[in-house]
Amino acid sequence: MIQGAMTAEEFRGFLKGNIVKYISRADYKNGVEDLEKARWYLDKLTEAHNRAVDDTPYGMPLISLRDEED
Repeated sequence: MIQGAMTAEEFRGFLKGNIVKYISRADYKNGVEDLEKARWYLDKLTEAHNRAVDDTPYGMPLISLRDEED
């Protein structure tokens, strides 16, 4: 599966890219089918986001306020 070959951040980017792709082409290509595909990717993105939040203390998104070099 493609998710196993990517970091969590890369996978979320992949999902976002597919959401944009299917929404932007819906009027010109496959209509409702493309919108349904966009929804499928949005559901997967929501799941990925929820997993990331659940894996951090207190259920909060993990952010760093420190420089990477510290």
